[in-house]
Amino acid sequence: LMLIKTDSPAAGQKILGDVSFTEENPAKYRVFLNKFSQSVDINLNQSYNKNWKVYPVVRNNPLQGTPFETLLLKALPEQKHFLTDGYANGWTLSGIDGLGSENLKEVLVEYRPELYYQIGLLFLFGGLGFAAAYFLLIRHDH
Repeated sequence: LMLIKTDSPAAGQKILGDVSFTEENPAKYRVFLNKFSQSVDINLNQSYNKNWKVYPVVRNNPLQGTPFETLLLKALPEQKHFLTDGYANGWTLSGIDGLGSENLKEVLVEYRPELYYQIGLLFLFGGLGFAAAYFLLIRHDH
């Protein structure tokens, strides 16, 4: 993940020192926007795919900190997602209400099918657990 300042007066692009990120897994990155108030582009050096999404993180999200955190978040509009470097994903982070303020200091970059996979696993193991408990109770009753 590369962060590039886009409103720099110089012709070249520079990496912002007050923006950082962590890789939670290969399909999810958390980008921290400290003291951020200007337009910035973020580039994800993964093959371009429309299923990569950016979500502004809100503090009152009941799923925050879970693998399903982005389920209740609204992704940036697709118009802010673009092809960069001929193969990678890029997003322009500008025009987002509250971006860089105390209430909105981070965004999540996530490959959306990974969320669907995790939900599928939850249903699979939940169903298996329910079935096992059901059969154990039936066997115990007879």
